[in-house]
Amino acid sequence: MNNSEKFISLMLDAGKGLGQDERNQLYNDRHFKKTAVELAHAMREAELVKEWMEGIEKCLNAEIDVIRLNLLPVAMENEGLESPLNVAGVGRVSLTGDVYASVLNKEYLFELLELVGSGDLIQETVNATTLKAWVKTKIKAGEYLFGSLTELDKYEQMLIDSGRPVPEVVAKVKAWVGDKLAHGEEVSDVLKVTPYTRASITKPKA
Repeated sequence: MNNSEKFISLMLDAGKGLGQDERNQLYNDRHFKKTAVELAHAMREAELVKEWMEGIEKCLNAEIDVIRLNLLPVAMENEGLESPLNVAGVGRVSLTGDVYASVLNKEYLFELLELVGSGDLIQETVNATTLKAWVKTKIKAGEYLFGSLTELDKYEQMLIDSGRPVPEVVAKVKAWVGDKLAHGEEVSDVLKVTPYTRASITKPKA
């Protein structure tokens, strides 16, 4: 059986809607009377198809990400379509604002999280999902994220010019930066925050 035939066979198996125990019984019945050599071939065949399907999964994931994180949000904006968008035969397409948050300087990030009272985020590392949620909360609240430590004065002046209060955390971070510079340390950015919009589909009820 080649990969295509095995894939079709698996699709038919999957279409049966079997539970774990039923699947186990299906394959036990299918292979029960085979010899050791035949079982070895069957196992290797399954492993090769699994590797082949993992490659397919990577391609499908890439295709889905390109569409949901780039092409679909842009197309909806260009076409003047609002979210949610109901698409016949597909479901409801919704756009959600999100961010990528990656650590540029772990040592400084840990020190700053402690400084601003968010040290509970720190374990041996800062969990990426937890950090992302924290960043989104701070963005929503309009609070400084100490992303660009070299432009604190500009950030502070922007708040003043716009009539907005300067958060206390800015003074703390400025003092922290000043202390680093006074000790001859080079201060680099700590976080890279990239906002993006992702599309998701809610399937219609059967």
